[in-house]
Amino acid sequence: MESSHNNDVPTVIVRFPDFYGPNASGIGDGVFTAAIAGKTARWLGSLDALHEFILISDAAKAMVMAADRDDAYGQDFNVPGPEPITARDWITLVFKEASEQPRMTGTSRLTMRLFGMFNKMAREFVEMQYLTEEPLILDGTKFTKFFGTKYPSTDYAEGISQTLAWMKTRE
Repeated sequence: MESSHNNDVPTVIVRFPDFYGPNASGIGDGVFTAAIAGKTARWLGSLDALHEFILISDAAKAMVMAADRDDAYGQDFNVPGPEPITARDWITLVFKEASEQPRMTGTSRLTMRLFGMFNKMAREFVEMQYLTEEPLILDGTKFTKFFGTKYPSTDYAEGISQTLAWMKTRE
């Protein structure tokens, strides 16, 4: 940001919750795959902590909005999802849209530490697991005030529907 303020490197920071959607690779990929197959979704963390998700196309629109305004450079913005939701409720929506009974399991920190003994990725995830164990809610007030409009925000039902439709075309 210092370089941005010195006009050396124009920079704008836009923070998002977890991505999902067509052509997106994110924390929810396994949830969609499990729902389509009628299998158990595995969530890395607490199923009951409040969380947010953002459809990848909404994140892209927000990034373009920020990049398109010279006066946004040197600033940072949060772009939340449509509303806070527990992983349990979000996963339930995914399974419902896939016409399957919801089946899911969360993963504790202890379990991830055990997996980490054999898997480097699991070992590294333990350090970041607080992001799925505690409420993680972004405040989009600054974005809304700065741009004079609410951030792009597709409701979960529509975003999940788009994602499942896209995933089914890949099979």
